[in-house]
Amino acid sequence: KAPLENFVGYNLDNACSQALFAHCATLKEVIFHRFQGDAGCFLTGWPQSVPKLSIEFQDSPERFISDDYTVDRTGYAPGSLFVDDIMTVKALSYHAAGMKKLIVSNIHYSDLSIAASTLAHCGLETLHMFPSKGKAVRPRSRKFWSDLAASKTLHDLQLPDQLRENSDEVAMVGQFLKTNRSVQRINFDGSYIPLEVESVKMLRSAFYGNKKVTHLEYPTKAHQLTMQQIREETKIQVE
Repeated sequence: KAPLENFVGYNLDNACSQALFAHCATLKEVIFHRFQGDAGCFLTGWPQSVPKLSIEFQDSPERFISDDYTVDRTGYAPGSLFVDDIMTVKALSYHAAGMKKLIVSNIHYSDLSIAASTLAHCGLETLHMFPSKGKAVRPRSRKFWSDLAASKTLHDLQLPDQLRENSDEVAMVGQFLKTNRSVQRINFDGSYIPLEVESVKMLRSAFYGNKKVTHLEYPTKAHQLTMQQIREETKIQVE
């Protein structure tokens, strides 16, 4: 009998957990479409380390982690997790042992602040966060940057279109890079952040001591916004 390596489920709930847990040693990919009920056991409750396992939730309800979910601190998270639900943060804020890669969409980075410390110490190597569409004003979060900076394993950090104007978030990125010595690839470019002089100075100063970063995504969108603002200000001054 061939080992179970890939599983795709539709409209399932956590009643299937024990059947999947029985295949921990061979499972490589699990995709849930329109998962029903509480999915917390699949986030932090695997009975053994599953570093090669990737789990993805697609088209799930907005709240598929219950408020009364009890985190299994003896369990493991999948090696890779792809989600688009903010309630996932609740489970990961307590426990994420074994997680190497986390891809989250429809979330602002500040929402992940409560889990940043856990993610910094669980061995996470890749963190990508993609915001929901629209220019919603969201709070900046020094806690996210300061907690995540403690990571010694994070290599790839991608936060496109997450930072917002009229804030010192670019400077926060600079401070993060002054402290952290593991990140090698980073992207924080966005359509809503002008490149202000003082913030860019802080970012630049981070690279005097940080030699780990090998790829910084050029802030094309931020540069375009900055040039647009300069042109508008210049036009006003000459009129």
